[in-house]
Amino acid sequence: MMKAAVLMVAAVALLTACNNKMEPNARNFGEAIDAHLVENGWVCLAKQVWPVEWNEQEKSRQAAARADFPLAGMEALISLGLVSSAEAERPVRSFFGSDERSEKVTRYAITDKGRPYFKQRSGIYAALGGEGENGALCYGRRAVDKIIKWEGPIKLGDYQEATVHYQDKVVDVAEWARSESIQAVFPDVKAELDAGERKPRQRSVHLSSIGWEASNGLY
Repeated sequence: MMKAAVLMVAAVALLTACNNKMEPNARNFGEAIDAHLVENGWVCLAKQVWPVEWNEQEKSRQAAARADFPLAGMEALISLGLVSSAEAERPVRSFFGSDERSEKVTRYAITDKGRPYFKQRSGIYAALGGEGENGALCYGRRAVDKIIKWEGPIKLGDYQEATVHYQDKVVDVAEWARSESIQAVFPDVKAELDAGERKPRQRSVHLSSIGWEASNGLY
């Protein structure tokens, strides 16, 4: 009986040690970075102020092969029901800011079908003809695939910080992002989803009262 009790205590102690969120190990670092990426690791199309309004001259520019958000891409999103288009007018502002006349534009807006994929980035921004939402249509998010190595943690009093090197993967991929029409006009989407051995990334993590947490920064 005594031997069994000792073994049980040892097992509990071992399990507690394995689940200690304060330890600097791959599991804790991976969970800390993943928790950050759930909110901040979205993979998206080019950021815009929505609704987007383009006149004929702007449409011509967006039709250029190197445009971040090509006209053909907008048309592909319309065909998939993620974006709608309508003819509208907007004021043309003079150098001094007063409205002198209006011009015809095509107004592109996120539909109800596209709304679940829209992530607002920087609050409400003033756009020509009104206010809009600064954000992007996102088709997946990054998650930790594996921890490669880490440096540290360095200690400064009670403060501890480590630099973690890891590889990521894209998860929760929207079906529309896999369509040929989208990948043909947004080559970055195809490159992101087709990536094999992904290049290493790095992020700093710091120790808090509840365990390791990822620091803000580029992902």
